[in-house]
Amino acid sequence: MCPSTICSIRSSSAVCRSPVPCRGSPGKSPRPVAPLKCQLSVGFTTAVSAVIAAGMTVAASADQIKAGADNYPRGRISSFADGVVKFRTPDRALHGIPITTIDQMVVDSVGGLKDFNAAEDYLFRSQPAAAALRYERALRGADGFWPDLIRVRLLQARDRAGHFDKAVVQFIHVAEILPHVAGAMIPESIPARPDDTTRRALELIESAIERNAGREAEPALQRVRYAILRRVDPRRAAELAPAIAALPSARGGEWAAEPAYRLQVDALQLLLEQRRRAAVVEGVDQLLESAPDSVAPELLLLKGRASYLAGLEGDDSEAFLRAGLAFMRVAVHFPADSRAGEALYWAARVHERVNRPTQAVQLLRECLDRKDLSDATRAAARTMLKRLID
Repeated sequence: MCPSTICSIRSSSAVCRSPVPCRGSPGKSPRPVAPLKCQLSVGFTTAVSAVIAAGMTVAASADQIKAGADNYPRGRISSFADGVVKFRTPDRALHGIPITTIDQMVVDSVGGLKDFNAAEDYLFRSQPAAAALRYERALRGADGFWPDLIRVRLLQARDRAGHFDKAVVQFIHVAEILPHVAGAMIPESIPARPDDTTRRALELIESAIERNAGREAEPALQRVRYAILRRVDPRRAAELAPAIAALPSARGGEWAAEPAYRLQVDALQLLLEQRRRAAVVEGVDQLLESAPDSVAPELLLLKGRASYLAGLEGDDSEAFLRAGLAFMRVAVHFPADSRAGEALYWAARVHERVNRPTQAVQLLRECLDRKDLSDATRAAARTMLKRLID
């Protein structure tokens, strides 16, 4: 307000102290008249200040996400569900970004996440131990979808820091609240040998499996137990292989499901080593119904090898036919996959067994033309080709 318009109010009457003449009737309180210039100046200044403040608020409330080559510098994180962060950009487009692909998030649109932003910065700068401490602090005051998101990031930080025991605790939390995300979050910091840490971790997981029997979290918990045992107790892992191979297919996007499928492929490989070939074929057929393309070639190779070995044992031409079909499915449907060359080699072996040497030679030459062939497969294919054409 302009100083020239200030009045002093006493009781029920106003006494004007302005040097500007006032209008009023005798016996009535005078009404001060402020200069027009001052009033316009105050109104203009207030309006400009409001616009500037609003602009600063918009700028300050913009969130940011860095995810590999993708950078989202301005927008707002609107939700987190099934492991996917939803980010709305200024053009109103909504982007879904898997949390495992995100390098860093900066959140300015929500108050109270100072510790979260600090944790993200530590994680981005490869200081996961410091990040974990800040994530734990951020959890205390978080609400809405933020606690779930922070727990996933805390699991990542503990695992990257090599805090295996604490990573397992966080994995159990994530499995119980986000079971379809947990499949992609199996800790990589598993010790190479059994120790007190692995024993304690297995005890916690056994208890969690019992607590979650029949619930959505159970398959993820069984998979992480198997992953640990594969490293520290191969004999017991082999005993669990049939149960792991028979688990229901993982749900979620390919980014979330692929690690779970790979554990089941590993279990099927153990079954093949145990000569349980029928179980391998059955398990592969079940997983192929929903397996992502990144895993399907490996599954088909397993099925082909199981059928091929069954044909050798029983001199079964039908088994050889099933093997050949499985191998050729890899070569035909996944020609760009690096495993297609191996499939061609095995298909040639099938043709040799069923007395089709000409077709076997053709497949071997096609196999050897590939640039992505492994050294072992290339050597085996050359030896076989030499034998067939000599």
